[in-house]
Amino acid sequence: MKIAITEWQGRVSPVCDAATHLLIADVKHRSINNLYTVQMHSEDFHERIRQITALGMDVLICGAISRAMKSALSTTDIKIIPQTCGKVEDILTTFATGRFSQDAFLMPGCCSKCRRFTKQCRQQQ
Repeated sequence: MKIAITEWQGRVSPVCDAATHLLIADVKHRSINNLYTVQMHSEDFHERIRQITALGMDVLICGAISRAMKSALSTTDIKIIPQTCGKVEDILTTFATGRFSQDAFLMPGCCSKCRRFTKQCRQQQ
């Protein structure tokens, strides 16, 4: 499985649409086999969508994502896990080992149904 995490200074980039780096990992048998970073060069919305889809990832883990970007990516086979915050290393490790819980890495105030400031995010700030 190939996953991508929007990255900024070792943490999940707070806004997917503005992310300048994607951390790409190939996860197989609960371990990380290949890890590399891809720079998002273009600010053009359509070019960003093309670049993301060309990477052939299965999962995109990100912070906030616009409706337009989420809608554009929903036409692909990429599973989007939005509203995620925290250290990229922690998220990658828990995802690879099958222990990832979106609640543990949920962005604070991400929607009216889950307005909370999770313990995980408080500890990392």
